[in-house]
This record gives sequence, structure tokens and C-alpha cells, in this order.
Amino acid sequence: MATALESLLLEAKEELSARVADAVAFLLGQSQADRKRLRDQVKDLYNVRSKYIHEGEYQGDEMRRHEALDVVARTISKEAGLLPEADDEELPAGTVGTRSS
Repeated sequence: MATALESLLLEAKEELSARVADAVAFLLGQSQADRKRLRDQVKDLYNVRSKYIHEGEYQGDEMRRHEALDVVARTISKEAGLLPEADDEELPAGTVGTRSS
């Protein structure tokens, strides 16, 4: 889930957890308190990911997993809504347009 957010929202690979947390908070947050909650949630996701990847320890639970899935789904949905719509004539059948950086 963390990798999905990285790939969707970032170009550079430094300070990933803070940058992803800020990007998600900016994209989805409706208030300052909401953005803080989202930042904390994404940073928690990264902590769980780091412990698993680097130490082989999984310290997540079902509630945190479902919360992370919700954030990822909402982020993908929001980003997809920002994609420009392409004319059907511009793209071959079965392809999807991409957002230019």
C-alpha cells in the first residue's frame, strides 16, 4: 500500500514517508485536523512497512490494514479524477491516458 502511494504521488525517492504523508494529507484532507490525522496515519503505515521490510516484523492489525486500504483507495480515486479526459480518437482502444509531470 505504501509503495502504491509512493508511485502515485512522488517522483524523487528521498524522505519518502514525510513526502507521501504530506501529499496524501494535501490531496484528501478537508481541514487542518483532518490533514494531521492523515499524515499520522500514513507515517504509521510507513513504520509498519519499514519494520516488516527491514526487520521482518509485522506489527499491523486488521483495523490498521483496512484504514490503510481506505486511504490508498481514496488517493487513487482522487488522482484518477484529476487525469485529463482524452478524446476517444487520440488513444488506441483499451489504453488509458497518463498524467504528464
